[in-house]
Amino acid sequence: MLSLLYRIISRNAPLVVLPFAVVIGTIGYALERRFGPKPPTIDYLNSSVQQQRYLRQQANEENRELVPDSLSILSPRPTNN
Repeated sequence: MLSLLYRIISRNAPLVVLPFAVVIGTIGYALERRFGPKPPTIDYLNSSVQQQRYLRQQANEENRELVPDSLSILSPRPTNN
């Protein structure tokens, strides 16, 4: 009788092991989410694209006064026609 039970379990091992693996995995996942380390917050993922664009435009407008307009210093090249 025991050998018959062993044969049935060995032939259908995935069907026997899968429910136990699912339960153990679910419990482990829940414990890791509750007691595990918290993921670091990444600032640029928390803000919207429009907000990031607005902040970049503000920074560019503030820095334009600091950087000289070097193209206006150059005179145009003479062209030979």
